[in-house]
Amino acid sequence: MKRCLVLLLAGLLLAGCGNAEEASPTGTATTPLGLPPGVTDDVPRVVTNACKKTERKFDAFPVYCPPVVPVGETVLDYAGEYGERTYVISFRTDSIGRQQHWLVEGGAVSEIERLLASGGEPQLVGRDSLAGMPVRVYEVDYPNINRRHVAFAWEHEGVGYLASVHGSKHRRLAEGIAEGLILDMRDDL
Repeated sequence: MKRCLVLLLAGLLLAGCGNAEEASPTGTATTPLGLPPGVTDDVPRVVTNACKKTERKFDAFPVYCPPVVPVGETVLDYAGEYGERTYVISFRTDSIGRQQHWLVEGGAVSEIERLLASGGEPQLVGRDSLAGMPVRVYEVDYPNINRRHVAFAWEHEGVGYLASVHGSKHRRLAEGIAEGLILDMRDDL
């Protein structure tokens, strides 16, 4: 069963596809994070609904919903558990490419690290601090994809979190999603 879940997640990461559930257009609001054009804090309903659905399944740790997302029509690929201790919420937004997706994950730190390595060899390309939280920045070359996946990983109150976007050119987008999540986490303290 665990192997099937690993293969399912690897497939999602490799293909950037899944069961397209609901599409929702977003606005073009300026974010307080000073992000570049193409990012909004007008989070579409499909994102908040996926977060709520996931939150109902996990009561061992908080599920944080990204307050900053790519501008454009957003489609849910997958929202749910990965094993018993981790969740994955994956979306496609037309502004970053039809075959590319972005995702957020949360769970046991060891599981987040394993998920990160499930589709390829992660390369630690930096350590940084977003909103005062130490983060690790990775690029992963996945087989059969000619672009890298960029990911920001961090820990908060013993739980590992990850914000990731296909394509190294979307590093700032992944950083913005991570920063928004971290700011929300800090507000909960």
